Amino acid sequence: RLALEGAIREFKKAIEIDQDYANAHAELAVALRLLWLNGGDLSKAEAMEQAAYHAQKALWLDPDISEAYTTLAWMQDDPGKKIEYYRKAILINPNYSMGHEWLATALESTGRYHEANAIRERAFQLDPLSIPVITGFVVSLARRDLLVEAKRHVEKLADLSPHNHANLKGYLAVFGGQWSVWVQGSLNGLVINPEFSLCKVSLARQLAILGLEKEAIAIRGGNTP
Repeated sequence: RLALEGAIREFKKAIEIDQDYANAHAELAVALRLLWLNGGDLSKAEAMEQAAYHAQKALWLDPDISEAYTTLAWMQDDPGKKIEYYRKAILINPNYSMGHEWLATALESTGRYHEANAIRERAFQLDPLSIPVITGFVVSLARRDLLVEAKRHVEKLADLSPHNHANLKGYLAVFGGQWSVWVQGSLNGLVINPEFSLCKVSLARQLAILGLEKEAIAIRGGNTP
């Protein structure tokens, strides 16, 4: 979160120097989205409003900026439109790993898992050290019952992102029926990083599944994707 807040300050400084710096507008839009996802102070509506302004400004200045299209994709309610924007982003920049990652998530929301798996593999090939890319790839491997490979890739997060590492190790334990390990993994992740909002969402979901609704409501914090 601190890194995102720092990035946002720098992008805003760049725009103050040059109002027509298209890439700064586009990257600021993406950073606002990511900050909201990681428990930033802005509400979703506020984050979307600010991100939309900068994404549209970027495209007005340069219609071929892939990051701006991924921001517009995030704002779409229609899954088909969302997928269309993500495809546009990676058509402009085929090496945009997060564009592939977000496209895969959008495809999964429509039940197109086979296509999403292939795109996640491509994202991982493009950036095997990206934390969100590794996370998405591990989840897709687990869903295909490729647990040995999934566990091997999880270990890459031990140094890169210890809280994600703890949370994902717990998640993989579910595929062996070890629900308590899943809960413990999320708790470990929150001990390492109390602001890990996605881990809070995960823990709340686990508690709800276990019938602990009051506890789920109490733990719920941050924002959902």
